[in-house]
Amino acid sequence: MPVAGSEELVEFETDVLAEVMLACAAPGLSDATISSEAVHIEQVLGLARPTRCGR
Repeated sequence: MPVAGSEELVEFETDVLAEVMLACAAPGLSDATISSEAVHIEQVLGLARPTRCGR
């Protein structure tokens, strides 16, 4: 299985975040709720990033 490059991962993260924001906005959620969801998603995506521990 090919490994995604850093540019591809950034594009994927951007797509995921954009899709969730649209899904939240569609039913009319408030801006504060959508912003809070974005923060949580960015935290989860950050946990999935590889660390730079000399590997």
